[in-house]
Amino acid sequence: MVSAVTNSSEVKPHITNAYYYLVMRDGAASPGNGTQLFADVYVVGAQTVTGNWTTGYTMTYTGRQIFNGTVQYTEPSTYNVTGIAVTSLANQSYQISFDATQEQAIGVALANSTVKADIGGMAYFVTFADPQVNGTLGYWVQIRQVNGYRSLGVLVNSDLTEVSEVVASTSYPNIGGP
Repeated sequence: MVSAVTNSSEVKPHITNAYYYLVMRDGAASPGNGTQLFADVYVVGAQTVTGNWTTGYTMTYTGRQIFNGTVQYTEPSTYNVTGIAVTSLANQSYQISFDATQEQAIGVALANSTVKADIGGMAYFVTFADPQVNGTLGYWVQIRQVNGYRSLGVLVNSDLTEVSEVVASTSYPNIGGP
């Protein structure tokens, strides 16, 4: 049923090249009615990041919309989209900044050869640099791809002099805050 909504001519063009989309909820339009279904799809068209880790970042999410789809279900497996209502949402922005200790941990992380190789050619931003167990285990630095899904987690030692661990992953973006 969800694919009927996301593949509909009203929704598909908006999610095909979107930075992010999520089916927020889906189900029966009214309790006990299995023939009238719905799906709500949240879409973010693009992410823009300005600034840097020493001056701070501003993240802006544009092209934000919610698509409310209604679907008629006919047994055994036919789903007809009967309506799509679109709500356009305002752009969303927020700032991230770091203190001197966090900046030191970020500098060590970004200077590491493994990290350099992993982020080479990738537009990136640092989402956080958090102390682990009050800093006694070091700082965990999160580096994310701009307008993409790749990220690195970097553990910098408690002396803030070297990288102890680098973990690369592909993850969904964090919409609304780091």
